[in-house]
Amino acid sequence: MGKNPAVTTDNDKVLATAYRNGHKLLIALASWDTAATTVHLKLNWEKLGISAEQISFVARDIKDFQPGKAFKGTGAIEVKPGKGWLLEVQ
Repeated sequence: MGKNPAVTTDNDKVLATAYRNGHKLLIALASWDTAATTVHLKLNWEKLGISAEQISFVARDIKDFQPGKAFKGTGAIEVKPGKGWLLEVQ
């Protein structure tokens, strides 16, 4: 990882990457842990160019990948072993 990544988690076995397309931001989470775990996102607000105020994340329903779900703030996100999430930042 770079010296100052845009997004990380509090678990070094769950990796996070941010992708930007214009004003849209997507965060990909991938778990390399052997058990289900709960993580919290750590966002570099300045690097991402967004504000922490009332941010939420939406996982769109993607057949055979993830169920639709909304997450508030950078709170707890459960990630199953060998799985992940694609989260739209809103």
